[in-house]
Amino acid sequence: MRVSVTLESNGSISTFEVEADSPMENLSLLIEVELGVPTSEQVLFLDGNYLSQQALAMTVGECGLKDGDMVLVRSRLNVSRGLGAPTRSTVERRMDIFEQQAMELINGAQNNPAIMQRLEHHPEMHRAVVNQDVETVARLARELHEQRERQREAHSRDEQILMSDPFSAEAQRIIEQRIQNENIASNLEAGLEHNPEAFGAVIMLFIPAKINGQQVLAFVDSGAQSTIISKDCAERVGILRLLDTRFQGIAKGVGTAKILGRVHLALLSVGDQVLECTFTVLESFGYDILLGLDMMRKYQVILDLKDNCLRIHEAVIPFLAEKDVPRRFLGGQVGPPSSSEAREAPDLDRVSQPSSNPNLGDQTVQDVSTPSGPSREVRNLTNKVRRLMELGFSSDEANDALENTQGNEEAAASWLVNRKYGF
Repeated sequence: MRVSVTLESNGSISTFEVEADSPMENLSLLIEVELGVPTSEQVLFLDGNYLSQQALAMTVGECGLKDGDMVLVRSRLNVSRGLGAPTRSTVERRMDIFEQQAMELINGAQNNPAIMQRLEHHPEMHRAVVNQDVETVARLARELHEQRERQREAHSRDEQILMSDPFSAEAQRIIEQRIQNENIASNLEAGLEHNPEAFGAVIMLFIPAKINGQQVLAFVDSGAQSTIISKDCAERVGILRLLDTRFQGIAKGVGTAKILGRVHLALLSVGDQVLECTFTVLESFGYDILLGLDMMRKYQVILDLKDNCLRIHEAVIPFLAEKDVPRRFLGGQVGPPSSSEAREAPDLDRVSQPSSNPNLGDQTVQDVSTPSGPSREVRNLTNKVRRLMELGFSSDEANDALENTQGNEEAAASWLVNRKYGF
């Protein structure tokens, strides 16, 4: 069932999906995660009736909640305004509250998929909860609470400006901003209704392959110019001995990575096809192999997204399902990587091109942007930031969102709207 929750302090409304037989404690935890009101500070009302602690120990259905009902939330914490800085004891007491709430959130979320799904909109909080890091969860909860307080204060100031002179330039700016926020919220709702897949994690395309009889995993990326292999994988399959270090350089994309050189020819077995491939070897790379546009063009590869497979001549190679892809290759889409899996693969549309002069030896050759302007990756990133700024967010917010969503513009927009407006 759908239950709406409104905060008395600012009138904001959020909607949650809950089951009638789920405990009220789950709803209380969702309110804490999404609205920033710790469970110990929540005072809940349904149809004007106070929900006692005894009622909160019941299920949602037993409390009388029905589909479409609205719950009013008040906060027990009554922070006095204009009375100077809080005392040390007050700060310590609040820290204790946040640490207590952090432990409650970690314990409640571990076996509650609905809460874990909500936390995916807050990647850092999600990682901290998964790792049972009480200190980090408490810090993030405190920061979220402080952010909510600042938003409430800003809302109160805006209300005072609107009440004093609604026709002033500042009041008109506030009205314009609120209309824009309403349009963004409406657009978000339309996106969730008509294009829900844009808000989920997109699993990249992987196929199994072999080099020298050794099993490897190939990431299929038509946006990458060259086919790439990591140093670790090249060493494991026995082709690092063929590395030509005269082809060193720097791979440039959203990030950068050192090119150690090139293996000019190695056999890559894909299904019943044997492909003669040239590999650029990267020192630090998050995948075994990246099958780039150079080899895909050479072998006239077809990416068949309808049947979810790769076609090479007559061979049909199904893309791996998410469950079959090692966790370290999922780019943070499912939980946090371990310390050994924390390497990130740069988004490579361009890689360094070696000099035609074979006497360069070990000299590093850097890919330089063409005279026409920045590289395509830089332009793409700049355009994403610009479009997010057009939605009313700052440049720093846009960059943080793109970093937290691995450059996915739609997911970044959803993350920003959810973080700023609580949708």
